[in-house]
Amino acid sequence: MPFLQGLISRLRNLQGRNIRQNNFERNNENSFSRDSKRVQEVRSWSVQEVNEFLQTTLGEKWTPRETKIFEKNKITGSIFLNLTIKKMKSLKVPLTLAFEIDKLQKELRQKRIMVQQYDDDGHSSLGFDFLTIDCQENFEMVLRRSNAMGLELIKSHFNEDIYYNTPILISSFDELIDEQEYRYDAIHRFSKKWR
Repeated sequence: MPFLQGLISRLRNLQGRNIRQNNFERNNENSFSRDSKRVQEVRSWSVQEVNEFLQTTLGEKWTPRETKIFEKNKITGSIFLNLTIKKMKSLKVPLTLAFEIDKLQKELRQKRIMVQQYDDDGHSSLGFDFLTIDCQENFEMVLRRSNAMGLELIKSHFNEDIYYNTPILISSFDELIDEQEYRYDAIHRFSKKWR
């Protein structure tokens, strides 16, 4: 009987996944943001606010020369988040400063997520691992370490828009939603049981 109940549960889950996938394909313009609140705020910054942030954060290292460079090139918050070291170097920002700005950008882009813990038999435990991820490379490292293909969003504690507009298997940093709960894909859960 438990086998039959498990099968029925999996079939219902698959039906829900098909609906989720269809909704995601139809409605790619999400009514929510996958970015953290920090990133949303930074994207709205003016050139002056970017300069104030860098002056406050970097102190004496952020000179009037760099302020003028950012003003001349109209570096707003959304541009700031996408500035590469190579681009900053082409703008004549000193290399050591470019590396410090790159580090700040990564800190601002971080997503904090919770991932379900599992016991040795592959059953979920009551706890979560709290992870901070700042780029695709780090996300892939988390998946490799856990022998997982991706993460699945756990449907609880948040609005329906997020759940129905999220891919079934999350395999990229950009698809992660800040401060949400996830579980490793099913392959991971079953592979733990047969190791």
